[in-house]
Amino acid sequence: MTSTSINRDRSLDGLRGIAAFSVVIFHFLSAYCPALIPREGFSSCWIADTPIAILWNGHFAVAIFFVLSGYVLALSCRRKTVSFIQLVAKRVLRLAIPATISLVFAWSLLVVFSPSLAELRFISDARWLEYTTIDPPSFIPAIVLGAVDVFRGGHSDLNNVLWTMKIELIGSIMIYLIYCFVPTRFRIRALVCPLMLAAFKPAYIAFPLGALICEARASKFEPKAGTATVEIGFAIGLLLGGLYPGVGERVFSAAIIDRAGFGAPNGVISVCAAALVVTAVAFSHHLKRLFSSRIPVWLGDISFPLYLVHVPIICTIGAAVYVHYLNTFTAAAIVLALSLSIAQVFRLLVDDPLLRVLRRFGQNPIPSTVTTAFPN
Repeated sequence: MTSTSINRDRSLDGLRGIAAFSVVIFHFLSAYCPALIPREGFSSCWIADTPIAILWNGHFAVAIFFVLSGYVLALSCRRKTVSFIQLVAKRVLRLAIPATISLVFAWSLLVVFSPSLAELRFISDARWLEYTTIDPPSFIPAIVLGAVDVFRGGHSDLNNVLWTMKIELIGSIMIYLIYCFVPTRFRIRALVCPLMLAAFKPAYIAFPLGALICEARASKFEPKAGTATVEIGFAIGLLLGGLYPGVGERVFSAAIIDRAGFGAPNGVISVCAAALVVTAVAFSHHLKRLFSSRIPVWLGDISFPLYLVHVPIICTIGAAVYVHYLNTFTAAAIVLALSLSIAQVFRLLVDDPLLRVLRRFGQNPIPSTVTTAFPN
């Protein structure tokens, strides 16, 4: 399972961090400015169908996370010789333990602030708020059954972002199966085969696409036309990935555009656009410098904790602030400050210690400094 090694690329950490931050903005706007998120409110603002909307397109950010996961999982498999069972067991723990702790965090906040969420839902037309319960169950059922439902059903009404955990686990197992059981000379073909799932489960093709990008880097592939080619691909990826569902009907009065999947959450076009963006950052020296700067890399280091804690804060403390002050900017400032601060604490108290513990059980399939791209 070992092969040519690839040096760690901090620019991909930075890309992951920027994507995670855009998910926070996406969910905040879904709760407090739903007109900027088409189909989350009863009306939509024209700016949501302009290229600037890429800054808060959470659907596209999640597609980037999945592609990055495929990339980094493939990278970790190339670096380590570990059994399939050990890989899967550690992956389950890596996802399940932080997810379960996030459920405890979410439940605790909802017990205190659920009246504020209920009031916000009453005065707001944000459909997204309905994904979080205002009547949390007792503690044990909430956490135990909640943690199981996250991986079995792919949903949680305590922390709605956990729907990605099921996709992450299945996508990870897909990559592990290929790298553990397929001979190296057939690996590329094996990674291409899952792309046939595009018509049925588009989100899952992100993982082999990410692994193929990793293989291209390992083979010392360089674009024939230089980095300008991949930078154009980066722009195209952003343009296609920034679209929201229904853009064809809203902008062009052509529903056929929507049938093609433009803007569909985790649709084929979004996933392929995400692969273009990841490829560009992996191969462009200019983009590497941009995404490897201090702030994006720090956001990348806290990206998994940030992803796990921001929705409970938006739906509880943020709701209380908004209901009390009726000021979106005040709520935004408090939500962002708390989300970033608590994510950093989560990283120090949960994320880093968990990685150290997992490394003690045989060889670690995931390098300590390069955890999976999404979740971290």
